[in-house]
Amino acid sequence: MLAGFRVNAKYSELDFEKIDTSKIKEKHFKNEEKEFLKTLIGKVSKDILSQLDIKSTFKIELEDGDFYVLKDLEDGNYLSMNEKGSVYGMIHDPYEVEKLFDTKESFFEALKSGEFSISKYRESKFSV
Repeated sequence: MLAGFRVNAKYSELDFEKIDTSKIKEKHFKNEEKEFLKTLIGKVSKDILSQLDIKSTFKIELEDGDFYVLKDLEDGNYLSMNEKGSVYGMIHDPYEVEKLFDTKESFFEALKSGEFSISKYRESKFSV
């Protein structure tokens, strides 16, 4: 991904086959939210992890505290976990922060047993 560049010409006049990219530098960014969430979650099975979006997590700061995205439900809606390990559904339209599980352990057990399904939860919130 190129993030920020400037050229002193019209884009329509550029010959993209002659662009010199030899001075482009690669920069890696830390994802502190991901590391925090991994620590918060602790050790869970690969089956549970495969249902979550830990690699692309980010922090949502609300009056009620900080929430870390577990699963992107699309269109600005998320499953998230607070710093205490409670799991929430966060829906933006209409605005709703719904506590689904008091503990991460009960959430993981419900996922494992099939008692809770992320896709069914999403469907229940967005079915017309």
